[in-house]
Amino acid sequence: MRSIRLTDIAWTNLDELAQENNLTSSEMIKLFPSEGFGDTKESEE
Repeated sequence: MRSIRLTDIAWTNLDELAQENNLTSSEMIKLFPSEGFGDTKESEE
């Protein structure tokens, strides 16, 4: 297991994004390497 350090605001935003996608924060973190963050041009292609 590894850890990730985020600010409180970042954790809140991550949790909100996860809830919008019916996922947990951990599941969202697992998706980032393959799916991206959803706000970049590459993720729209």
